Amino acid sequence: MGYDMGIVLGDLMKSIVAARSSSDQASRDLALQYERDELLRMFPIPFVELEDIEIDLKFAFEAQTEVGPLPYIESLETPESNLVGMTAQRVRDKVIEALNTTLRSLVTFTVLYDGEKVGRCIEETVSSMIASPTRLVVTTIPPEGVSLESFDVREVVNKLVGALVQNGYVTVAKENLLVVLDELDRVVQPISVEHEQMAVASRAQQMQIMAGEPSPDGDFPDPSPYPGPIYEDTGVDPLPVDPVPIPDPAPRPRPLPVPVEFNPMNILIQANELLNLPSDCLSSIKIKVQVKNYEWSSVDRNEGVSRKLIRE
Repeated sequence: MGYDMGIVLGDLMKSIVAARSSSDQASRDLALQYERDELLRMFPIPFVELEDIEIDLKFAFEAQTEVGPLPYIESLETPESNLVGMTAQRVRDKVIEALNTTLRSLVTFTVLYDGEKVGRCIEETVSSMIASPTRLVVTTIPPEGVSLESFDVREVVNKLVGALVQNGYVTVAKENLLVVLDELDRVVQPISVEHEQMAVASRAQQMQIMAGEPSPDGDFPDPSPYPGPIYEDTGVDPLPVDPVPIPDPAPRPRPLPVPVEFNPMNILIQANELLNLPSDCLSSIKIKVQVKNYEWSSVDRNEGVSRKLIRE
């Protein structure tokens, strides 16, 4: 059974709040016990404080949603595919540069090493790992305090080295493996940061299009703008032609507004469903939750003092 990613995030937030509440209640009960005991009174009260939480969620896209075939995949595919492809090419260039410079003494090229094949291997590996998470990021508006990350640098780097070794292009000594991974992590990290930023920007753009909002120039985005006629200068003055009136173009229909909560990308997350799927259908996305605490505070008002929750 597929789940809307927005619902998954909402349930996740509820679970975190419930866990924090249970922890606070346990600390309260212990505080009363410590207060009644002369010896325990000398010890600090155990307390668990949640700040930043990171969760790696394994998932697979469900072929269809509850409302039928995915209606917006076609409209979302172009910017998302362009972003994934561009990121994969940038990673390819940086990894090949590192293999030939900073990692040259740590990595051995085999007789099968071919620059074009190695580049293709890197691009395909990166694309296979970030394509589905990027699509999920582009089509999901997370709640406040939650961020979605589609590019796990360490996981991608590990997969890249494994693919290069498995395909017989390079060999890496065991004692050098950690150094190689750290160096690739360093060179790929800036690319991943820019990828995440562009994915969020793409999501904002798609939501703008779905809501039928005009672009900053006041017009609606045109997916296939006509560049206009191209004239070739032949050096000969054209014959005079009587102007023919051209009717105004028909107004472009305004896109149908789509609620921002709508998310056609249903996902499978239950273990029993994921276990039966091939590995190439599985993806992983990192969810970062920033836990913010509130406390009751007295606020002076015209009608008197009232209690209000204020963020610490």
